[in-house]
Amino acid sequence: MAESTDDDDLRARVAELEQRVENQQATISQLLPGRRGVLKAGATLGGGALLGSAVSDRVAADAEGQVGTLSKPLDVIAFSLQDRGGSNMALENVASGSVTLSSGSATVTVESATGTTYYLALGTDQNAKVSGRVFDDGNVKVEIVESGTSVGDPTVYYDVIQVRA
Repeated sequence: MAESTDDDDLRARVAELEQRVENQQATISQLLPGRRGVLKAGATLGGGALLGSAVSDRVAADAEGQVGTLSKPLDVIAFSLQDRGGSNMALENVASGSVTLSSGSATVTVESATGTTYYLALGTDQNAKVSGRVFDDGNVKVEIVESGTSVGDPTVYYDVIQVRA
């Protein structure tokens, strides 16, 4: 029964970290619209800041719930992340690029194992609403679709970040 509680706690923590990263990405995209490279770097650094640090335990304990402030930024490097059971988790960009949605959708194959979890980051410098989903039909794939707009062949930038293998 304790394993179930630990798994639930881990899932809740991962969900919390995912939400923090999404919030950071939204804030960054509001501050720097149309700058995909800057957004990607900011999201990566923001995600890394949440996952671990090269600072002492005391500094980390003092900064629980936050990593740096606007007036006192803190550079952080995360080499790995472990769940409460000691299993390694990692953030690795397993697919990155751009695709034109000439028929309103596109599918990208991801070189990865079944059972892996992902973050999916999408962006466009056109006024198009896009969404994506990860699925497995024997190969792990990402389907990207234009939804709610009809820009006409928008280009979508994507990054698929592996969280757990």
